Amino acid sequence: AAECFEAGLVPLSPDAETCVAIMDRILACELSWQGGCALAQTVFTCLYMHRPEKIEDPMLRAYCQCTLKCCNGVKRIVSRAEVYEEEDFSTNTGGFGLCGQMKDAEVTSAMTQA
Repeated sequence: AAECFEAGLVPLSPDAETCVAIMDRILACELSWQGGCALAQTVFTCLYMHRPEKIEDPMLRAYCQCTLKCCNGVKRIVSRAEVYEEEDFSTNTGGFGLCGQMKDAEVTSAMTQA
């Protein structure tokens, strides 16, 4: 993913129609993850989710960060609920970050400003 960003293969400021299509795809991926598929095979198939801080479009950046933050919250809740790993829900992040370092207020502020 990093190579794609560095090579300019990922448009960092897509037009509005493309942003909506990307957000729709991310939502579908998130729902697949919540249905039991792995994060690496769902949410992180979208390159924007690998480096949301690089996205220049404020709405798309905020959406990606918010989605990752929500995934982090769901992961924490499911982990506490003693759901058996890989049997009912996949909490394995595959080494990908879920914006855990971002404070909730930062994500909320980004969504409000976008």
